[in-house]
Amino acid sequence: MLSATRQSNTVLFVTLSENANDATLTQANDGGFLVKETGTPATAYVVSATAKQGSNSNIVELTVADMVASAAAGVTVTYSSAGNGIIADQTANEMATDTTGVVVAPW
Repeated sequence: MLSATRQSNTVLFVTLSENANDATLTQANDGGFLVKETGTPATAYVVSATAKQGSNSNIVELTVADMVASAAAGVTVTYSSAGNGIIADQTANEMATDTTGVVVAPW
């Protein structure tokens, strides 16, 4: 993951370092992503779906629970290749787990 940006209190865009296989981007679950408020306590927000963002094969759109309570702190997005994490590039190489994640600045 290169970066993440907040589109609204319920939508985040995550930019990947390379194009993904489009079929692996759209999931009716968390897709392997976890969104938590940055800092402590780290309130977690449920990711209910993932999708390819428009025609961009390197941007994943996350639908999340309302994050308005974390506006002052921002959120951090991490990814796990276990469980629902099935994102792969166009040659079937799976995306690696990223426990450090990317930060969305306070808004």
